[in-house]
Amino acid sequence: MNSLLIYNDSITSSTFISDFKANLGEAFSFRITTATLNKEDFSFDKVASDFLLNVLPQKIYDVIFLPYNLSDENYLELAGLQIAYHIRLTLEFNNKYTPIVFYGNETPYQINKITKAGEILFTSNVYSTQKHSIDSFKEVADKILTQGNIFDFEKYFLSKISIKPSGNYSSHHSIANEWSILRWANFLKIESDKINEIRNSIGSSLYFKYLKARFPSKKSDSDNSALKLKNKGKVLFIDDELNKGWEVIFNEITKDIPNDCKYFVGNEFKGKSAIEIENTALESVKKFDADLVILDLRLHDDDFKEKVKLTEITGYKILEKIKKHNNGIQVIIFSATNKIWNLQALQNAGADGFIIKESPENSVDESFTNQSITNIYTAIDTCFEMSFLKDVFYKTRLIKNTFLEVKKDDIGEFKNIKLLIKQKLETAFFLSKSNKTIDFALFEYIQILEAYCNYYTFLDKKNNKAIVYHNNNKVINNRSNEHIIYEIKNDKIISEFEYEKDYYHFQKSFKENDKQYVNYKKNQTEYANDKGFFSFSLKLVAVLCAHLGDTNNLKSIMELIFIRNNKIAHSGNFDHTKRIILNSDIKVTFEVIRQLITKTF
Repeated sequence: MNSLLIYNDSITSSTFISDFKANLGEAFSFRITTATLNKEDFSFDKVASDFLLNVLPQKIYDVIFLPYNLSDENYLELAGLQIAYHIRLTLEFNNKYTPIVFYGNETPYQINKITKAGEILFTSNVYSTQKHSIDSFKEVADKILTQGNIFDFEKYFLSKISIKPSGNYSSHHSIANEWSILRWANFLKIESDKINEIRNSIGSSLYFKYLKARFPSKKSDSDNSALKLKNKGKVLFIDDELNKGWEVIFNEITKDIPNDCKYFVGNEFKGKSAIEIENTALESVKKFDADLVILDLRLHDDDFKEKVKLTEITGYKILEKIKKHNNGIQVIIFSATNKIWNLQALQNAGADGFIIKESPENSVDESFTNQSITNIYTAIDTCFEMSFLKDVFYKTRLIKNTFLEVKKDDIGEFKNIKLLIKQKLETAFFLSKSNKTIDFALFEYIQILEAYCNYYTFLDKKNNKAIVYHNNNKVINNRSNEHIIYEIKNDKIISEFEYEKDYYHFQKSFKENDKQYVNYKKNQTEYANDKGFFSFSLKLVAVLCAHLGDTNNLKSIMELIFIRNNKIAHSGNFDHTKRIILNSDIKVTFEVIRQLITKTF
C-alpha cells in the first residue's frame, strides 16, 4: 500500500513507525524544535511548505495519516490541521485530492470547538479515527480505497473553509501588493531571481495558497510581445516597496524605454518622516526632469492609520507638490484603493491616471489581470502623449512672470496690448492645469496671436498689402513710427504656402454636404475673405517675416486655427480634448508666441 504517515518522532514510538512502514507505506517525522521556533524569521508556513516539497517524496499517495497534534510541548497547537491545509493547497505537491485520516483521542466535533481550523475535518476525503493501531489504520485505508478519491474541489473543500491573512499583514494594501506581484509576474511571464525569490517567499504562505486555489491564475496564452508602449519619455517611479518586486514588474512593462529614461525612488524611504519622503520625492522629480511620475499613494506608516484623511496621505501631498512645481508633469497614482470618492478627489488634485493594484476580490473576474495590465500600458501611453504640457506649462509661466511685466511708464495702446496678452496668458496658464480644459487654453493662445496681428498690422485689402508697425521699443497709438509694408498677392499665397488649398481640404472633410462648402467651392478666395481666413493669414505672414524673419510655422498655425474654428468653437465639440490637441500643432504655435513676445516686449 502507498500510504504516508506524518508524525513527531519525540512522541511516537519507533515500533509503531516500523510497523507502519512494513504494512502501509512511508513515514516521515515533522517536528519543530524550540530553537527553530525561537528564530526571528520563523514561519510555520515556510517550514510546512519546505517539508512537503523538499522532504517528502514527490508522488501521489493513496492515504495520508496525520495526528491532530505534532507538538511535544503544546497540545493545543494542533499543527496537524495546518499541515493538512498545506497538503490540500500546495498544488505542486499534487495531493490535493488524497484522502487524509486524522487520528487522536478527540472527535472532529471536539476539535472544531477548539479551533476554527477544524473546518477541514468536515470537508471531502477527510476521515478520523480514535484507534491508534496499525490494524485500525489498515482497516480505514482499505475502506477508503474502495471509494473514489476525486471530488469537486471548489464545492466540497474551498467553499467550506476560510483562511485569513496572518498577523504579518498590517493592511489590505500589503496583501494587494503581494497578490498583484504574483498575478502580474505570471501574466507577463517574468522569470528573474528576484521574482522567483518573491514567489518562494509569498508562495509558502497558506493564505496565498488559498487565494491561488480560489482564483487560479491562467498563464497567458497570448503573445505578450504585443503589449508595447507606443510613446516614450522620462518616467520616475516612486514606491517604498520597489525592492519587493515592483521595480522588476515596472522594468518589464517599460522595457521599450531606455534605462537612462527610467528612475526608481523609494527604497531609501524606510525610517524617514513623511515630510522627508515628500521632499525627497519632489527633489527627484526636479533632478530627473520627469515627464511622467508613477506614484504610490501610501509611502509612510502613518498613511495606514485608521480613519486617516486622503489629503493627509503622503502620496496625495507629493501629487500636490508636483503639480505646483509644474502642472504639465503627468502623474499616475498607483494604489490598492478603488473607492470612487478617493479617485475623484485625486483627480481633482491633478492625477492624470490610475493604476489599481489587483486585490484578491478583483480576481473573481478571470479577465481582470489581463485588463489591468492592458490598462497600465494605455495609461502610460496616454500620459506620454500629454507630457508636452510640461514644456507648455513651464514656458507659459515663464512668459507670464517675466516678459509681460507691465511698467508704470508703459503708455497708451502699448500698455493695453501688454495687459491683454498678460491676461490671456494667465487664463491659458490656469486652463493648462487640466487635460479637461486644455481645449479652452487653445482659444487663449490663438487669441493672443490674433491680438498680436491686429495690433501690429494694418491690412490694405484693396492693394493686398499688410503694413507692419515695427519698433523694438514701443508702438504708439497713432501708428506714426517706422513701419514695413509687405505686398503679397493672392496667387503668391496660394502657390507658395497653399493655405487656400489646405483650407479647402480641411473644409471638405467636415462639410462635404454643407451649403457653405458648396459656395466656397465656387469661389474659394471670396469664401476665405468672408471668413477672415485669408486676411488673418496675410497679417500673420507679415508679422512673422517682420519679427521672426521667416514663415516656417505658418502652415501649422493655420491648421490649429482651423481646428479651433471648425472642430471646437463653431461645433461646440469639447468631447475629444486629447485627440484634438495631439492632432494639432499647439506646440509649434506656442513656440511662435513665445518668440514673438520675447522679441517685441
